[in-house]
Amino acid sequence: MKKIVFVVFVSLLLWTPNAFCGVLNDRSLDDFKGFVNSLEVKDGVLYDFDDNVWMNTISGSLFTLQDKAHELGLASLRAGYGVQEVFFGEIEANIPAIVSTYIPEQLKNFQINVKALKLFPSVGFAVGYDFQQKDISWGPTVGIKGIF
Repeated sequence: MKKIVFVVFVSLLLWTPNAFCGVLNDRSLDDFKGFVNSLEVKDGVLYDFDDNVWMNTISGSLFTLQDKAHELGLASLRAGYGVQEVFFGEIEANIPAIVSTYIPEQLKNFQINVKALKLFPSVGFAVGYDFQQKDISWGPTVGIKGIF
């Protein structure tokens, strides 16, 4: 425990000057949009096969397999959190990018525009650890990703 506290303290000590300098720098809305778009934030649900329950989740992209033809990547490796104290890793597929070659021309590039935000459906498979029940949680995920 002492080692963890020491590591956190040293990390904060090293990070504080950088954070202070970052606050003084002028940030624009484009910086915020770029940060959110790089994370590809996803709001979704995970069906836990062990407990037979649906849980709300939020996740962010760690690595994205990009394709120049699509705004979002084809697939991504994600890390997330479920509302029942479940931390998980997920392999996710971007539905419009994957199936755009197999669907009719009228339905290509399906997206929902909400003012400046574009929403894309996605599916995936997640494996994580449930800290309340102290067991493994695993199952499919379905959700919506948004980009600016």
